Amino acid sequence: MKKAIPNVTLSGYQLIGVNWIALLNGMTCQVGTKGIKNVNGVLADEMGLGKTVQTIAFLAWLKYRRKMQVIDLESSGGDDELPPALPHLIVVPLSTLPNWIREFEKFCPEMHVIKYHGSQQEREALKEDLREHLPKYSSKHVAKRTQLDVIVSSVSYFQKENSPDRKFLSNFKYDYLVVDEAHNLKNAKSTRYKMLDKVKTDHRLLLTGTPVQNNPQELLNMLSFIMPLFSKASSPFEETDNHTEQMLKHFVDEKAEHGDEQTAYKKLKQLFAPFVLRRRKADVIAQLLPKKERKTIFVELTESTRSVYRNIIRAHCNKNGKMISAGTGQHLFTNLRKCAHHPLLLRTRWNTPSEKGRLIGNFYKHGAFKGQGCTLQRVGEEMESWNDFNIHLTALILIDESEHRRKDLQQYVLDEKDLFCSSKFESLRDLLPGLVKVGHRILIFSSWTSCLDLLGCLLQHLHIKFQRMDGSTTSDERQRLIDRFNTEPSYSVFLLSTKACGLGINLTSADTCIIHDLDFNPFNDLQAEDRCHRIGQKKSVTVYKLISKDSVDEDIYKMQEKKAKMNAAIMDSASSRKEKNSILKSVLEKAEEGLEDDNEETNI
Repeated sequence: MKKAIPNVTLSGYQLIGVNWIALLNGMTCQVGTKGIKNVNGVLADEMGLGKTVQTIAFLAWLKYRRKMQVIDLESSGGDDELPPALPHLIVVPLSTLPNWIREFEKFCPEMHVIKYHGSQQEREALKEDLREHLPKYSSKHVAKRTQLDVIVSSVSYFQKENSPDRKFLSNFKYDYLVVDEAHNLKNAKSTRYKMLDKVKTDHRLLLTGTPVQNNPQELLNMLSFIMPLFSKASSPFEETDNHTEQMLKHFVDEKAEHGDEQTAYKKLKQLFAPFVLRRRKADVIAQLLPKKERKTIFVELTESTRSVYRNIIRAHCNKNGKMISAGTGQHLFTNLRKCAHHPLLLRTRWNTPSEKGRLIGNFYKHGAFKGQGCTLQRVGEEMESWNDFNIHLTALILIDESEHRRKDLQQYVLDEKDLFCSSKFESLRDLLPGLVKVGHRILIFSSWTSCLDLLGCLLQHLHIKFQRMDGSTTSDERQRLIDRFNTEPSYSVFLLSTKACGLGINLTSADTCIIHDLDFNPFNDLQAEDRCHRIGQKKSVTVYKLISKDSVDEDIYKMQEKKAKMNAAIMDSASSRKEKNSILKSVLEKAEEGLEDDNEETNI
């Protein structure tokens, strides 16, 4: 292995991982009448254990092995010739694409790697070059001799059936298709799954740090993707669209054993085990990582915020505490979450007809919206969904552009008391200066970009230098921000979007992680934590979770804790709806007593 990838010294467990992939690479199986098929697998090491470097090391080993085979053939003087080498296609989330390119450059610069991403003009230029070197999967086509080893592409090109980039990349044949963050293939009916499944490839390798996130049906969907043994075309259940469901009943009869779910899952684990390699941090943490400590900070909602919280419930419920209509559940749940994080994420000001009229008229008058067709009515429709903080920011921007607007717009600019009225912000005002003073570097995650905006205001007020990244940040800019934070200690805080920036990036220069608002999926928060608690971290890591007491926020926290204890955090869309409804039921039951008390006071 050292000859194949001299720039890397792998840990013992990583060497085992590379050897495991190599072992699968040499295995085949007979699949009914479909002939001999290759055996594929899932590298499912826990987040932060180096799945990327293990994959690169394996691909480098394949290249080195072929080089040795060519040398052996030449030295033997025979007429035999190896077939043309096929390149590999690695499909990754956009947020991790720059990191993959950097890791190849760092660990294996000998491999010729192309990043298939960029503007339309840049991609058209790439297509012209690749057409000359990629072997089409038609048997008559022979590619030109080339040093091209790997194409790294964004998964976004495979999320639409009519994507021209997906169609182009699917015109060719590859040795390995590697899919990063492969737990996103859990739904066999999704466009992403179907489009990636169409890629012609000899082998497939899936990478995921959270395989236990999936329920049994989803695990078999992943098996179907990597192994033709489990695919519809080769299964005895090909007459039905629900082939994996029938396979689940065939291999794991969940109704058997008198409803013994653990026995059913044990059978499924036995089925899945030969094709998955899973190592946990707990197994190797002593030699790799410093400890990680979690601290939960419970904060009391202020009286004003508690009042807003109750008013939200009243607005969606009748006097008996029942939701006015079934369709209000999701809206109610979201508004309660926003209130628990920061009341400015809601619209609680300028709501009377006269206030709305003045607000819309002033913003229309001073050009908050531009372009053809911009009417007073359109401005009103657009602003209907704005929260208090949106209004505040827009008023500030307009005043900064022209001071003469201040007379009309200053009334919409919030003061410091309003901006930092969140109980969580009060906790951060106490916590952050002390952490920064003693040299800690901090990641703060939020699921809401508006929260990131508010947090930015708080950090400016505290004179703490920070950076900010969310889903709108371009791929190239992401890497610049990451590099700057990792190399410039003057930036004490990095504000990050949980879903858009919570996976794949390396921020081991930080040693503190603050989860401002819990994601409904606990694995998203775990991935966020592991941006700093991963290979390369030298310091102990502390994770703070901010929880608003006696709110939907606390109910989500309890559900996360329950799932962690049960080790069964299954978060598909169906279960999420059930769990949200369960939380709402609990919230409304608590509120019902309060509403009844209010009614009694009114009657008196």
